[in-house]
Formats: sequence, C-alpha cells, structure tokens
Amino acid sequence: MNTKPSYPGQGQQLPASMGKGQWIVENLASLSIEDINVGALPDEVRSELEHGYVGFKAGQVAAAMGITVAELFRANEAGLLRLENKPIKPEAGLDEGTLFRLSFGERYCVASSNPPSAA
Repeated sequence: MNTKPSYPGQGQQLPASMGKGQWIVENLASLSIEDINVGALPDEVRSELEHGYVGFKAGQVAAAMGITVAELFRANEAGLLRLENKPIKPEAGLDEGTLFRLSFGERYCVASSNPPSAA
C-alpha cells in the first residue's frame, strides 16, 4: 500500500543546517536525530520557525512507541505518522502550553511543550 503524505513536506529531509531528520509538517514540526540548531538557519526561515515550530527527538518518540527510529522515519515518509495537538489548561497540573500526540497505527507517544508545574 503506497500512501501519500498527509502534511505539507511530510517525510522530506530537514535542511542540512538543521541537522539530521525529517519534517512531519514542513517548517512547523520535525523529527530529528540530534538537537536542531535553529540559530544556524537563514533569518527568513528562522523567523518562520520561531512562530509555533516544534521538534521531536526521533529516538525518544520511537522508544515510546516501541519501534525503531528507522520504522518511525519510514512511517513518516509514507504519510502514516499522525500529529495532533491541543492546548493545555493550567488546572491539568501543567503550565499553559500544548499537548502533542504522535501516532502510527495503534502506537503513540504523548509530549507536552511545558514540564509539570511545581506544586
């Protein structure tokens, strides 16, 4: 079954200046093998990325899903990796931010843009 990517740029390689990885949604969300050096990007790209950009470490996402990084990247390239987000309400025990859910079939990983609040 050959599925087309659902998101703009999904599965495309990140620019070399950003490090090794792939876009989930071009210029908005990525999977990377290493920390992304946003400061090394051209000004116009950096300013776009600083407005809502989110990056996920491929090793952590794959481990949480119980798959390999190679399987995660193949799922992303095939358009099978899904990304959902919703705002976090402070009363949920977290600072205001965003909750992300990456899923592939029955496997998923949940991450937040902010750590738990100090109680």
